[in-house]
Amino acid sequence: MSRPAMEKRIRTLYAKTVEAVGNGWKEDVLAWLPGGDFDDGTPSDYFSASASRRGDLGRSPQDIAEAVAAVWHDLGYPVKVETDDTIRPPQKIVAYPAYLTGTDETGFSAEFSVGEGVAYFMADSPPYPGKPYAEDE
Repeated sequence: MSRPAMEKRIRTLYAKTVEAVGNGWKEDVLAWLPGGDFDDGTPSDYFSASASRRGDLGRSPQDIAEAVAAVWHDLGYPVKVETDDTIRPPQKIVAYPAYLTGTDETGFSAEFSVGEGVAYFMADSPPYPGKPYAEDE
């Protein structure tokens, strides 16, 4: 997948997640970032998105997670709602690939988590070889 297509993929997933949860998100990162070097010394970069929402979410974490999972399903991601009781507050998780399994075969991953008064979104593209994205254009 090309860099612009991957960026669009992540931006769409984020936008649809915000629609399902509601406005009021704080974006921490929504940009191309340097990714280090491949084994042969070729530099890389990747597109990353992370954002959070705090405060009254208006619905239970389970309801929100189910709504997000339905949206992700509609976008082609085979996800299910999982629970992580080891973090505080306990969180409902929607992740592609499945929670705590890493990335898909391309290096892409996305995760949404929600607990009482808090929601998080994170996604990373696979690394792309070459100059940093901003310099390629």
